[in-house]
Amino acid sequence: MEIKRSEDCLIFIGITPEFIKMSRVNDAISLFMNKKQEVDSSDRFNFIIFQNNGPTYLDHFTFDPNLILKTLKSLEKKIVKANIAGGIFVAITFIIDVFKKISEKVFRLIILTDDGAYKIPFHYIPILEDLIDKVKGMPFFIDIVRINAFDIQERLNLTELTKCTNGMFHEITSIKELNPILTSLSEKKYVKVPAYYMKKKTKRIINRNIPFYVNLAEDPLIFDTIGSCAVCFQRDNIGMIKCPACETIVHKKCWAQWAKMSNIGISHVFRCHNCFNLLKLDEKFVLDVQEGRIPMEEKAKKFTRRDMVNYLRELEEKQKPKMIQVNDPMAIENETIEIKTENQQNSTNKRKKQQIKIIICPNCSKFTTSNNKQCPNCYFPF
Repeated sequence: MEIKRSEDCLIFIGITPEFIKMSRVNDAISLFMNKKQEVDSSDRFNFIIFQNNGPTYLDHFTFDPNLILKTLKSLEKKIVKANIAGGIFVAITFIIDVFKKISEKVFRLIILTDDGAYKIPFHYIPILEDLIDKVKGMPFFIDIVRINAFDIQERLNLTELTKCTNGMFHEITSIKELNPILTSLSEKKYVKVPAYYMKKKTKRIINRNIPFYVNLAEDPLIFDTIGSCAVCFQRDNIGMIKCPACETIVHKKCWAQWAKMSNIGISHVFRCHNCFNLLKLDEKFVLDVQEGRIPMEEKAKKFTRRDMVNYLRELEEKQKPKMIQVNDPMAIENETIEIKTENQQNSTNKRKKQQIKIIICPNCSKFTTSNNKQCPNCYFPF
């Protein structure tokens, strides 16, 4: 069966201001956001543009389309030639961070680009495909609109990336055609789920991606003083843990039971019932509790979780989205790459394809590539 969900949409504006009027682009984006919120007011938005020092975006998705438009207008004169590979990488790593904190969302990346943007180097294609393969089950979709663009190889590259997520690929010859295209893209994506999903909340993660999601989840913290369990409401100082994000205190056994209803398709990886933060417990311990091999002293009360949309609105009221800029994790001498001879490029591509890998910063857990000497987010040296 297929269902629709609330969507978080990230619009990557990889358009060259010298070629296309940004005011026309902003008008189309405004139409897109308004159409979406007419259907579902829980949909949220963000953007990515490139400035001289790298990709710029808001640190949180926002419910407020006016904030997006106001910010884009203030940045119009500072937008520079975009690096498509770097923008996609930053977009996906940002969405991964959001996924760690909220559930039941569809994540969408909508890319607007032209021939003025830096092309995706050959040796980055497998890196992007590997990253997309890991996140497409969140679920995650890429839709691309190319405007007055004619580079055949880049068309093939971008088409393949959209196919990875069952996304849409559009090519238009005039900015006038952008409004109807974004209107069509404003429609909800359908998410395929098993027929028994609505009753059992059963989900599945592809086996090869299980280690990726396990690594995303945080370990609860030990709580060794007396406190009240937020699930069974019993006061205790034995076997207590707490969420590292919201500091909610719970019996470890109670959360093992809660994982049965809240896991993401991996039995021991689940979400905090209070803040939706992604957590994990020992897999054997979780199964032993759920199957009765480790007895529960108290039966857990009825499990309840906060309403996600109201929770996100409260968060946005407390923490207004702020504009941030990061280094481009895939900036590899773009101009040099474009002027190399075909033989030189093939030789370089073959060598770098073997060398470059996705890595996780040990300091801030952000994703980057192995060609960086320091984390683009926290500047931790590798």
